[in-house]
Amino acid sequence: MINFKELKKCSLDFIILSIYLVLMVFIPKNFSTLFNFIPIRLFLTSLFIIIITFHTRGKSLSINSKKIKILLILYGIFLLFTIPSIFVSKAFLTSCYTFMKFMVIPFLMLICINLKPSNEDKKLFYFTIVFISLILVLFSFIQYKFNIDLLKLGTEKYPGAKGRVSTTFFNTIYYGIFLNLVYCLFFTKFIKSNNVKMNIFYFILVNCIFVSLLLTFTRSAFLIFSGILFLLIVLTINKKNIVKDLFVIMFVISLIFIVPGAKYMVYDSINDGTELLFKVKLFEKKSDTKYNGDLSLIHREQFADIAKKVGNDNLFTGIGFGTYINYMNSDDFNNLYPNYNGSKTHPHSAFLLMYSETGIMSTILFFLFSICIPLYSFVKVIKNIKQRNNYNYMIYVLAFVMSIGFLIVNIIAENAVYDTQIFPICILIIFT
Repeated sequence: MINFKELKKCSLDFIILSIYLVLMVFIPKNFSTLFNFIPIRLFLTSLFIIIITFHTRGKSLSINSKKIKILLILYGIFLLFTIPSIFVSKAFLTSCYTFMKFMVIPFLMLICINLKPSNEDKKLFYFTIVFISLILVLFSFIQYKFNIDLLKLGTEKYPGAKGRVSTTFFNTIYYGIFLNLVYCLFFTKFIKSNNVKMNIFYFILVNCIFVSLLLTFTRSAFLIFSGILFLLIVLTINKKNIVKDLFVIMFVISLIFIVPGAKYMVYDSINDGTELLFKVKLFEKKSDTKYNGDLSLIHREQFADIAKKVGNDNLFTGIGFGTYINYMNSDDFNNLYPNYNGSKTHPHSAFLLMYSETGIMSTILFFLFSICIPLYSFVKVIKNIKQRNNYNYMIYVLAFVMSIGFLIVNIIAENAVYDTQIFPICILIIFT
């Protein structure tokens, strides 16, 4: 990958970038603050931005593209529209902290876009991602084998499953998001490589990543994986790599039946996914109840419904950025929604959560910002589709598939954009 002589030629910016990425991934979940006050990952991201900006004398924050300007303008207006929510918040400091979490993102984007890597820098960055992925996958196998901090909730539905792995991430879905990101990268490396040894390495790696993803026993992670694998194959297939694609598909199907409990999770994922999107059960079961009586999905709809009501009742200010749970535990909530008898927890959709916390305008603007990235990449993919072997074409494909996958999981499954670990990592990988 990269030797010591090449490492000495790497720029300080990319050495710092690699250190930042390693720290963001491997700092333990339970080590969330410094001195029981300073949020560790927000602090790391802010420190990274300050160091790179100082080292490049501000050049890393230059805007030299109209498209980037549009992205930044959308994001800047989004941030402005979240400010009123801070002043109606039940927890002012929490709202300020949440605002800061989102405020560092455009600076991180600009740095990633403006860094100009040498060949040695590219090797270092890629080696860092490979190293992180290998360690996490290995750790997930150890975690599963020795029953270390496995999440047991819900796995009783999948006979043979011992629990869900999350490694160093906050939950299993966030770990699944990371695995889907790196799977895209290594899959394209596999189909593009002409080196026999590297072909073997990448083939083993993508299959190990898939096994680790199965061990999360997370339906949304698997559904996103299925979608991105389909897109990757459709957008990159040609006569040279069709055999490789078939091998990947064959092993994916085989592993589903080899990993204990995985086939039941996949079955439910497909069935629940088609019912959620198309109101049709693809595979009928004996139960005629919605989602076959799966309480986790039924409750998700309940959480979504109450979040919509809260958003509708606070259309322009929301109830406070990052303070949804504070509001649910307040007297105002109890008085306004006395008939709500569900769990007081977040909706499983970042956009619904944002709608309830900050209002309609900020949510629309954040959605526009989020959709611009895959749309721009997709346009580039279509324009360059005749040059499928071109390096830039593969970059556009990766950017499109990674960003659309991340967008969808935030719409239907999780609040990943609120997380100070996975959201910056996604921005860093996609934009760099």
